Amino acid sequence: MGKNGNYGGPKLRDRLCQLIRQHQLDANLVKSYAVDFCGTKTLREATREQVEAFVIHLADWAEKDYEKLRKQVLCRDGWRCQVCGSRQNLQVHHKQLRSQQGSDDDLNLITLCSACHEGLHRSC
Repeated sequence: MGKNGNYGGPKLRDRLCQLIRQHQLDANLVKSYAVDFCGTKTLREATREQVEAFVIHLADWAEKDYEKLRKQVLCRDGWRCQVCGSRQNLQVHHKQLRSQQGSDDDLNLITLCSACHEGLHRSC
């Protein structure tokens, strides 16, 4: 077994799996990128600290990517709630929820104010 046992322990592995699922990343590409990032031949050879640094890096990258997508959707929708027209407390909503295999494609996203967003989720 490598220096870090099982890829840094269950919590670290769970966080990495969560990022892959949440952002719909290709697990094989993430693994290859992790190996390159850690500078090892295999991920099992990486230390816990190297894997932790990679997970933090991946999370930062994914969040920046989401922020960019969020701003694109807000801009597309004219910075207005698509239900009531408000310009206050805007959020981006998945029309088909992620929990129902909804994608992060901009066609599945819509700008809503927090009140309309809450109301929509209450009616589900």
